[in-house]
Amino acid sequence: MSSTDHIPDGPLDLAAERARLAKAQAELREMENAVARGELLPRQEVQQTVAAGIERVRSKLLAQIDAMMPRLIGATQDEMEAMFAEAVREALKELDAVEAAFPGGHVKVGETD
Repeated sequence: MSSTDHIPDGPLDLAAERARLAKAQAELREMENAVARGELLPRQEVQQTVAAGIERVRSKLLAQIDAMMPRLIGATQDEMEAMFAEAVREALKELDAVEAAFPGGHVKVGETD
């Protein structure tokens, strides 16, 4: 978008331009306030943190395969189900770090960088 994209073909409406500027300034201030309150986080930070959490879960689940194989031999179906459930619960604990990185539980992702 070039600097002339918002300029109308006709005469400049000073009142409309002032209103547009005031709105833009108010939106910027709202974003700054949301950042200060911890309600708005840099998109890249959120993406990196979530991706790292997902990778930790993936690694933990893959490691559980090797750890569980010897225990599965001769196990009953109920024992196998319990082992798989425990493996999944352990892997999902890795997501606690993601939640801890964003206190309050709800994250609103936005451009702040």
